[in-house]
Amino acid sequence: MLARIEGEGALRVRTAGGRVEEVQLKIFEPPRFFEALLRGRDFREAPDITARICGICPVAYQMSTAHAIENAFGIVVPEHIRQLRRLLYCAEWIESHTLHMLMLHAPDFLGVPDALSLGKSHRGMLEKGLRVKKAGNRLLSVLGGRSVHPINVRVGGFHRLPARAELTALSDELTWATGAMKELLGWFGTFDFPDLSADYEFVALSHPTDYPFNEGRIASSRGFEIPQREYEHHFTEHHVEHSTALQSTRTDGGIYLTGPLARFALDGARLSPAAR
Repeated sequence: MLARIEGEGALRVRTAGGRVEEVQLKIFEPPRFFEALLRGRDFREAPDITARICGICPVAYQMSTAHAIENAFGIVVPEHIRQLRRLLYCAEWIESHTLHMLMLHAPDFLGVPDALSLGKSHRGMLEKGLRVKKAGNRLLSVLGGRSVHPINVRVGGFHRLPARAELTALSDELTWATGAMKELLGWFGTFDFPDLSADYEFVALSHPTDYPFNEGRIASSRGFEIPQREYEHHFTEHHVEHSTALQSTRTDGGIYLTGPLARFALDGARLSPAAR
C-alpha cells in the first residue's frame, strides 16, 4: 500500500493468464518547467531559483547548481567554505530525513493512518523527533538565510558568513539532538522490516575521504567509476507517458538504484564513527 504521495496517484496493472505482466505507478504532479525558467537568466540567479524546486530538500538542488556553475568556471572554493556548505547540507539532512522517517514512514510500520495519530500512541517519540527536525531547521536558517528555500548560497561561496556566536548558540541544542537521534534510531530499529533481497546496482557519488554530498566521482557497485562530467555518456534520461519526471537508465538499458542505500553501500566506511 502506498499511503502518502505528493500529487495524485493511480496504479495500472496489466495481467495475462493470471500473471501480472506490467505495473505502472502514475503520480501526477504538474510540471513546473524549472529548466525553462532558467534559460536566459544570469548565472548568479540560478541557486536561488533552483532552491524553489523543493521546500523540504532545497539544498540538494541549490548546491548542485552552485557546483555545476563553479565547475564550468573552474572555481575552487576555499576549504572553510566547503566545510560550511557540508554543514548546510547536514542541516537539510537532519530536518528532511527526520521528517521522512517520523512523519512518512513510521505510521505505516506502526499501523496508524498518519503522523497525527502518533501523537496518541507515541507522543514522546513524536515530540522528540519534531524537536530534532527543528534543530536542523535552525541550523539551516543560520547558514542558509532561512529554513525553507534558503537564499544565502551564491556561486563561489555565501552572501554572508555566519558569525561565530550564531553557530555556537546552536551547540547545546545540536548536542541534545545527537542524543535524541540515537534514541529515535533505536526505536526505528524495532520496526518489522520485510525480508527482501534483490540484485541492485547501486550508483552514487564516491569521495576519497568524505561521505559524499555533491563532490566526488560517480561510482557503481558493479565496478565502474567516472567523473561527473561523463554522466551523459553512461546514463540516459527519457520521458515516459505516465510520469512528469524523467526516467534514468544506464545507456545499456540497465536499471540502477540511487539514494541513501546506494551511498551507504558504496561509502559507508567514510561515515564518522558515531554515524557508523
